[in-house]
Amino acid sequence: MIKRAILWMIVIFAATSGLVFLGYSWYLQYGMSPEEQFEKLCRTEPLKQKLLKQLENNPSDEEALSKYVDLLVLEGNLGRADLIMRTTGVDSKRFSQVLSLFKSLNSEAENGDFENEKSDEKWMKLVEWPVYGVFRFNQGYRFAILGDWQSARNEMLAIKNPRSGISVPKILDDQIDYLLARSYQELGEHGAALKILSKLLDTNKMNGLRPKVYAATIAGALATGDTEKAEMVSKRLEYVSGFTWEKARADRTWGDYFLEQGDASIALQHYIRSLRSDDSGGSQTRLGVLGIVSALSKKDPSLKVEKGDFLTAAKAAAGRDLSLELLNELSWILNVGAGKEIQEDLLLSRMYLEFDLGNPESAKDDLATLNLAGASDGTIASALYFLAGYESDNRDYERAEYHFLESAALGAPISAEARWRRYLLSKANKGIKSYNLEGAVSDLEFILNNHLSSDYFVPAAEELLPIYFYKERNKDIRLLMSGLDGKGRKADVLRNYWAYRMAIELGDSNGAEQALKELAWKSYTYYELYTADGPASPERGFDPLIQQPERVDEIFFGIGLTDLGRESAINAEWLFPDISLSEEIFARDNYGNSESAAWFAEKLLEKGIVSDPDLVDELIGIAFPRPFEEEVRNAAERHRISPALIWAIMKKESGFRPGAVSSAGARGLMQIMPDTADWLLGTGRAKNLGDWKTGPNANIELGVAYIAHLKYERTAHQPDEVIISAYNAGPGNANRWKSWFSSAPGWLYAELIPNYENEVFTKKVLKYELIYKMLDGEE
Repeated sequence: MIKRAILWMIVIFAATSGLVFLGYSWYLQYGMSPEEQFEKLCRTEPLKQKLLKQLENNPSDEEALSKYVDLLVLEGNLGRADLIMRTTGVDSKRFSQVLSLFKSLNSEAENGDFENEKSDEKWMKLVEWPVYGVFRFNQGYRFAILGDWQSARNEMLAIKNPRSGISVPKILDDQIDYLLARSYQELGEHGAALKILSKLLDTNKMNGLRPKVYAATIAGALATGDTEKAEMVSKRLEYVSGFTWEKARADRTWGDYFLEQGDASIALQHYIRSLRSDDSGGSQTRLGVLGIVSALSKKDPSLKVEKGDFLTAAKAAAGRDLSLELLNELSWILNVGAGKEIQEDLLLSRMYLEFDLGNPESAKDDLATLNLAGASDGTIASALYFLAGYESDNRDYERAEYHFLESAALGAPISAEARWRRYLLSKANKGIKSYNLEGAVSDLEFILNNHLSSDYFVPAAEELLPIYFYKERNKDIRLLMSGLDGKGRKADVLRNYWAYRMAIELGDSNGAEQALKELAWKSYTYYELYTADGPASPERGFDPLIQQPERVDEIFFGIGLTDLGRESAINAEWLFPDISLSEEIFARDNYGNSESAAWFAEKLLEKGIVSDPDLVDELIGIAFPRPFEEEVRNAAERHRISPALIWAIMKKESGFRPGAVSSAGARGLMQIMPDTADWLLGTGRAKNLGDWKTGPNANIELGVAYIAHLKYERTAHQPDEVIISAYNAGPGNANRWKSWFSSAPGWLYAELIPNYENEVFTKKVLKYELIYKMLDGEE
């Protein structure tokens, strides 16, 4: 009887379970929306791994890719979701919905309805997903940037509260702890902050936060009087390479501590060190200068300083509201009396600040005092260098050149820089009417022969190699190319480029081929583009963007895609170190700041570090857009000019801004001068298409008509390099310069242009034209 009852119970249970299963299956199929079905699957299956496996077997499976993007959105990684969508063309409704939601809630937050928006019904369907946690994290992060640390702390505590039900991507855990610790610290709760920071110090990864945690721990330890811990962590920070901002902050914190303890001398040393760690000109620099002013204002004649300390402070103070304050303190110390070397430093520093504040006569008095006092050659060299810089800024070019030359002749550490500045000044301001080729060679050879390890060796070599080539000094070319060994990637590119040119000149086809292999298109630089047919396309297999481990910077990038995260993402680097250059590019592009995005994208391509083919394509698209396509192609066909050249000039001249106006009065996309516009329209060389100053169609028409005039009339039969040069400097100058180097082919003329601004313009446009030809499928 009992067995029969049990058997019936099993049958009933099985039948019931079957009915439940069938009902549930029916509900899954017909009662739930596709979005609800997908979310249910996300909870009940290891869906991500399943989708990754599908994509590995078939990378073009759009359905799997779309689901994978949807899952990334729900998990809070909008950054990677967006990158995959942009590089593959796949669409995601979920992504659009979340972006729209973020944007609508942002306006509510701006109006102070933050507490209401968190419980808004729009969020209810997403509140259990990590994307909601990312939203809350960003709100707290945004509060921190705005200085509302109380609200920032509350948001981080809510996220960490297990009862809140808020989840976040695991890779944000350390960032949340760090932001909470910083919030406590800014609110004066140093004990609570140190507890969290100590926990972070014991972890192995911290996703790149370690130096930030070190700097914050030092500040917290000193605030609580734990100098032993502060010293220990300071030593750890010293061993971390790079991270100058954090080191500067740590030293400034030590300076504040010693100043409070009444030891202005040691405080001063820490403030000086903070400036030497970070000369970026940001808030840390200003605070470092402020600390120096505070230390000096203690009026302590026994302050210990070294030669160069005050000059470091003066350079950091230049252009700031603290310049005058620091100048007054330096003058006070000078009057008190100091050793000869420190007195030199004080006079030099004061001179620097006098020039900065527009007091040249006082600065020249300090120079006279230095001369009378028999100051060292290094001090006089620096003083003359500052004087030359002031004269150059005020267009007194002849005296500036003379003083740069005097400074270089003293053989001080600043000599290479002074000689280089003199060369650039000469090339920038004398190349219009005359050019002393031998003088240029003398300046450049001075740097190469006397300053092998200076920062100016490679730039000087870049300028001198084409001159040697033109003068057929093959022995000197080979010697200089060997001197470029071991001086970095740019030097390697230069060496290989000139090895290629030399081999072609000597008829050495094997040598030319080998040099091209060495160039190998590692990055998008002028010299690589000008010799190669185009970059080798990396092989495309399973999408590298999907294969890579997810990163913190992708979360920040995703935040930055929304209006809500705009301010946060732009300022992200000061709080978190994980914003990579590529994410910054995409964020800026999404904000509509396409010119800034293009600049960053081009720089990233030139670094030669991007190997992901999809990402390379995306960067090229951002760096080299082709706007106003209909207008460009119509004008190109009408005037027989390559569209690639039009886009190249437009990019260099205006960054594709129709309203661009130069200091000389050039207007619009193609930077047309009013006189040129009147002449082109008056002679019928260009059609009158309306407002040429800002109207894209009319401005492009005038610019292309002018290029055609140069190509087929004024500089006819000249190489393209001369035509491009003439667009910027005028046909008279370009024809004159070419006549000085009459035997030089076009490519060499571009290197020899005796005007620095025009050389840069010409080579940039040539580079851009080659890329646009590649994009446009031109030969």
